[in-house]
Amino acid sequence: MNSVKTGSLIAQARKEKNLTQSDLAAALHVSTQAVSKWERGLNFPDITLLEPLGQLLELTVSQLMAGERDTMPQEELLQDSLRLGAAHSGRAKKWRRLFLAAAGLLVALLLLSGYLYVRNHTNWLPQRHTVITPIEIDEMDALVARVAGDCTLSAFDVALADGLEALTLQLELWDDTGLLDTREIFVPRYDGGDYERHQKLVFAFSFQDNDFLYDLTYGGCAISSSLEDLACLESPPAWGFDAPRDRLEVSRETGAILASVSIDGGGGIRTSVTGNSKAPNLAKNQSAILLRLVCR
Repeated sequence: MNSVKTGSLIAQARKEKNLTQSDLAAALHVSTQAVSKWERGLNFPDITLLEPLGQLLELTVSQLMAGERDTMPQEELLQDSLRLGAAHSGRAKKWRRLFLAAAGLLVALLLLSGYLYVRNHTNWLPQRHTVITPIEIDEMDALVARVAGDCTLSAFDVALADGLEALTLQLELWDDTGLLDTREIFVPRYDGGDYERHQKLVFAFSFQDNDFLYDLTYGGCAISSSLEDLACLESPPAWGFDAPRDRLEVSRETGAILASVSIDGGGGIRTSVTGNSKAPNLAKNQSAILLRLVCR
């Protein structure tokens, strides 16, 4: 095939039909520049366009491919070949689109995985707020907690905000009238300096002999103690436990309630609120012990 001869034939037939390059381009759904390149012999029409181009110019596919009007007719064979080629081309384009889509999805997943790794394991990205994310407890830790009588084992990844000065973990005693008591149980200080952004917080609660016991580990420090002489513990209580199940951004105004233990005082157990709330929702004669994380 000679692109120059074919281009000359296309130009001659187009002019005989009183068509402009723009008319021909619009009819074939291609650009005017593409038609111009055909006629100048700089490019050859796509194989899928030969049949509709021939119909518009009243030329056979054989004539277009040869670039001459007097070529021997082999039209049926050529048209079958063109249709087969077009079908294969369509399937190839479909698979190419699917491949590109899959490749794009894979790249997006890799970028997301990279971002999450950098966010969760390095200090490279800015961290405006302290964020806690629940960590799944493995079976061995859960078994050890059950044996020890701690049925409330919870664990969180704590991503500390940039410029943090101090973090406070405090236990609060509430009843339906309001806050009764607050006790700070852990206050690591950072003073805005260089510190490891991600820390692991694990805690568990239990009741034994009318005492509320708590076990807590944070950043390699372990604390085990109790809250004694609480009026709500005068008899073995019925109690319920609640903790956040989703990623939570810690409010600088209210902190974040990481756990609530609702204690039945005769009004029935109602699950206390967790998250960035200031106070729990308690029924009459009900008490609650909250573990609150406060950042400054």
